[in-house]
Parts: sequence; structure tokens; C-alpha cells
Amino acid sequence: MMDAVGITQHHDAITGTAREHVSKDYDRIVFEGIENSQAGYSSLIADLAASAGVSSDSWQWCQR
Repeated sequence: MMDAVGITQHHDAITGTAREHVSKDYDRIVFEGIENSQAGYSSLIADLAASAGVSSDSWQWCQR
């Protein structure tokens, strides 16, 4: 995810001046970063929720 954040901070990504195929590549990079991070974040959220007395079998990131 750190790589995705770094790449999308490029001036073309921020201003929207990149060509369409480059913008689609930025989208893909962010999507893959989120997908790869989901299991780790899910575990962290479950631990924090458990410490607050909230339990669940599975925590997931909602893409919508």
C-alpha cells in the first residue's frame, strides 16, 4: 500500500493530467494495494474491536 500511495502522489495523478492508460494504471495500483492490505487491516480491526468488547468472525473492507 505504501508503494501505491507514493506512486499516486505523482503530479499527474493528483492533478488528473495523466493520459487515460496511465490513470487506469494508477487505479490498478491502488486497487491491488488495498487488496493486498485487506487481511492485515482486518486483523488489526478485529483486535481493536475485541479490546472494546465487540466480536465478529470476519472483518472486511467494503470496496463501495
